[in-house]
Formats: sequence, C-alpha cells, structure tokens
Amino acid sequence: MKDKTIIIGTGYMSKTYYRHLKYLGQECFMAYRNKDSENYKKALNEFGSSSLLHIEKAKKLNIKLLLSCVSTQHHLSSIKDFKDNAELIAVEKPVSLNIDEINNFDSKDSVFVLMNRRYYSWVPKIKRLVKKKLINKIVVNIPERNNKILWNQIPISLINNSIHVFDLIYYLCGGLKKPIFKKLGSNSLFILTEGKNVEEIFISCNYDYIENFSIKFYLKDNSIIECSPIENASFFKSFEIIEPTKNNFIREYKPKSQPFSEEQICMEYQKPGILGVCKDLVNFKKNEIQLPDINESLEIMMWLKNLQQ
Repeated sequence: MKDKTIIIGTGYMSKTYYRHLKYLGQECFMAYRNKDSENYKKALNEFGSSSLLHIEKAKKLNIKLLLSCVSTQHHLSSIKDFKDNAELIAVEKPVSLNIDEINNFDSKDSVFVLMNRRYYSWVPKIKRLVKKKLINKIVVNIPERNNKILWNQIPISLINNSIHVFDLIYYLCGGLKKPIFKKLGSNSLFILTEGKNVEEIFISCNYDYIENFSIKFYLKDNSIIECSPIENASFFKSFEIIEPTKNNFIREYKPKSQPFSEEQICMEYQKPGILGVCKDLVNFKKNEIQLPDINESLEIMMWLKNLQQ
C-alpha cells in the first residue's frame, strides 16, 4: 500500500511541508543524502531522527506523495528515480532554470509545482469576481531584489522568487496575453498586459525599493481590494472624511477598510497557503487540484522569458 510521504531535502521548505503534513496525520519523512550538512543537523535537532530517512532507503518504498524541496538545479534529477514508485509528485518552484531540461522531461503533465500563493484565503473570492468580469483592472507591485545574475536579461530573483506572483496573476486571470507595452530599465520593469477576463493588468517591478509586494483589484463598482502584503486582503468601499481643524487645516479623505478574507489558523508555525496545498495533495483529485503541472508552469516561465523580445 502506498501510504508514505517523502520530502527530498532537509532545508527550510522541507521542514515547512513536513510540519504541515504531519499535522494532517501523514506518515512523512525528509530524505537526506549527507549527515554532515547543516540542514540535516538542524532538521535532526528540530524533529528528531524519526523524521529522517536516507534517500537510498526512500527509493525502495512505495510512496503515496513525493515532494522535491532541493535546489532548483536538482529538482528534475532528484525525482527521476522515484517516477515508478511514487503515486503523486510535486516540486518546488521554479522547476528548473534550464528550459531545454524542462522540455526534455517526459512527465510534465503528471508532476505538479508547489505554488502555494494560489491557496491564500482571498484567492477563491477574487477568482470568482474575475470570472464574472467584475474587475476592471489589476495593479501589481513587485519590489524584488536587483540581482546582478540575469535569467534571460531579467534579474534571476524574478524567476526564483517572484514567479509566485506571476503564477498567481496567471491563475486568477485564466492566463496572461502577450504584453501590450513593456519597458525594461536599469532598476525597474514595467508591463501592461491583459488576461482572459481582465482588460488591464499593470505589473511594476521596482528593484530594491522599501515597500511591500502588493496587488490591487479595481472593481466595476469603484471599490478596491488590496493585498499588501500579498498574504492579506482588505476591502475599500468608502471614505472617512476628517474635517479641518485650527491645528490641522486640511480636509482628509481616508479610505475605510475592512478585512476581505482571513486564513483560519489551525496549527503552530502555519505558513499562509501551505496547509491548503498539503490538503489538496493528500486528497488528490486530478481535475480539482489548484496547483499547476509542469506544462502550465512552463507557460508562465516562457511568458517571462519572452519579455526580452
């Protein structure tokens, strides 16, 4: 019977998924290669030896769920030896930085990518609003690090980290069309594009600026839903007017906010979206899972890659 969950790796995300899967009652192990690594020692200290299994032993098990949480360049090679004995496989983002390696991988439609932002509590409500064409425009702010290492002429941090945000907009809008306008500056990137049911999507990447990642949804009734930071959503529909006084002779118009959606906290160290990902994987149904498979994730990577053209 395939009932064990294996997480390849012992780093931060491996421990995060281990904690959430154990909360869901799964028999779960982190697979390691080297007992001398600092990540192994930290995992051992935090969870004990019963949480760890050498990767060669893991390869001999019948596995219900396999997660790869290793370095990006090792995702596809790390799961290669498990394709015949793992019922379900998912890897951390991005799948690989090598497009040719992804194209040559032969199970792209059956391996999923762990895009946990799709599971934020506000996402289902926004997706319904988008589907009903009740959102006029979306404004996305990405203050990513300006990494000197480039991936197809954009900072590699956009593909290593901010791909989560591009994936989320892609998911909410049912895809992203070719940009209508784009400008690539020395410390910024601006994109105007559109989705299936949203005609205006503004994406502004301002590298190294002191601000939150944020997304604003402008609704047809002139209300605004703002996610800043992206984990949290607030709803703005009216102003509070503060009249001038003799000490502050300025009339102020302050948008009044109320919570739009909040994630229910069920466990210690709960990371937004991760519990939803784990529930979806544990109760896997092919046509209902929200995660992208490698084919869909590749579409998003190619959209980013083509920004250079």
